[in-house]
Amino acid sequence: MFLVIWCALAVSLETISTPSQAAEQSDPVIEQLCSQTFQIPRNLIEDVYKLERRGYCPHEAVIRLLVQWPDFGPAVKTKDADVFIRRINISLSSLAAYPIMSVDDYVNGLQKRGLEARLSPAEYGLQELTSPLTKGFREYVAAVDDDLKIRIHCDLSCGTNIAWNDIRVNVYFSRTILPEWVDLLKRTKALLSAMKKV
Repeated sequence: MFLVIWCALAVSLETISTPSQAAEQSDPVIEQLCSQTFQIPRNLIEDVYKLERRGYCPHEAVIRLLVQWPDFGPAVKTKDADVFIRRINISLSSLAAYPIMSVDDYVNGLQKRGLEARLSPAEYGLQELTSPLTKGFREYVAAVDDDLKIRIHCDLSCGTNIAWNDIRVNVYFSRTILPEWVDLLKRTKALLSAMKKV
């Protein structure tokens, strides 16, 4: 369901301490996505490719970033498993082309198919969503605020989707980072804000 691409970039994190500082490092690459123009540090970019689908954003692309938790600096090339699993993949694409299904719509869709969905309290301020489909993986619901809930899908790793302006943001991360999901989302949004070209 979630595609995770692990690709190492050989750089140091010693001078990186915040998403804002990360966005100021390295030679920037200018990329347009929907109504947003980003000035992205080259050493945060894993891949950029254009989509052939038309009718959504005039300069539609998919931008993949690879950063390191918790500082959101460039990913570290390492053989240390404890460092490697702290990599985070962030994929940016058109929200119009790839809309995000709400939690309510997802649950209603299960019920229309005759599949019982249950929400129960879980760790880290999350709720676990179980249904006949949740076999071999776990699915959580996170209340981002009073009006917004998101799904977090976890198997070998975890992934979630959030909307940022007119952009769909996919965030893929190790299960070891799940307890920090609130900070993870805050740092992701902070990085996007810091890269946005005014």
